[in-house]
Amino acid sequence: LAADMPAMAEVNIESANGLVTVSGRVARDLVGKPLYLSCYLIEDGISTKDYPQLGMNDEDAPSDLADVFRHNGVILHYFTAEAIGDLLSIEANGSFSVTYPMVEKAGFGGTARRLVAFVHKVNKDDPYDTYVLNASEMNLGDDDSIKEIESLRS
Repeated sequence: LAADMPAMAEVNIESANGLVTVSGRVARDLVGKPLYLSCYLIEDGISTKDYPQLGMNDEDAPSDLADVFRHNGVILHYFTAEAIGDLLSIEANGSFSVTYPMVEKAGFGGTARRLVAFVHKVNKDDPYDTYVLNASEMNLGDDDSIKEIESLRS
């Protein structure tokens, strides 16, 4: 279904000088409509050794499940103030740009981090009329960069 929908927004993420900037443009038909922006710091590759998954010891679970299963997409930080995202301020030409301070957060010992941002429509009266217009992600690094962040907090 998503592949049949036209792209209604462009979303870009940049991170530099301790800031995260999400920018882009929305379709002309959406200028003046209430759209929201959500932006998260995500951690991937979290081992089940310290954070087990329910059902890992079930009798029918694969014997190597604990070795291969990893938690991905764990949200470490919400950059937006509201749980449903922040109302996006869109210029008359459809462009937008929002800047947040980058955060240094200890995580769960994962292997990679990324920023994820998406522009979405929210209809609080009809959840079936709520959808993502477009999204973007930015890889922040592997295990070594996570260890550097965690050592800064120690």
